[in-house]
Amino acid sequence: MTRTDFKRLRHFTPAEVTRTGARIKDVQFRTMFVADRFRHFLGCPVKLIKNGLTTGKHRDPAHPRGEAVDCYPTAKITHYAAYKAALRAGARAIGIYWNGRIYSYHLGLGPAWKSWAAVKSAKNAWVYSCLIVDPAKIR
Repeated sequence: MTRTDFKRLRHFTPAEVTRTGARIKDVQFRTMFVADRFRHFLGCPVKLIKNGLTTGKHRDPAHPRGEAVDCYPTAKITHYAAYKAALRAGARAIGIYWNGRIYSYHLGLGPAWKSWAAVKSAKNAWVYSCLIVDPAKIR
């Protein structure tokens, strides 16, 4: 991605990407385009999580490739609204996380469709489960 690419986005700035710890050149434009559309379909501001792009510890290898973003909405929304917005935005990997304080969302570009939920355990480890929803039935 380049700084010029941000002219094609409605809601995110280069500063928001660099605050995550990522270098703009390491992020795929499609990733930010999906995040931008996610925010648009939600109708509320979405914040990018520190180390939620190309840096940090991630189970999904899409992050280091710049093909996934972790974010959270600043307004109270339903998971259904977030899930629907993520699908409409073009995300192929959708994760819902609860860390004990806020819900956040993983939006990925992956080659195959997948979804999951995760909750932080008392030992500060993520405990994963599967979301089974047919994306064709969400409109």
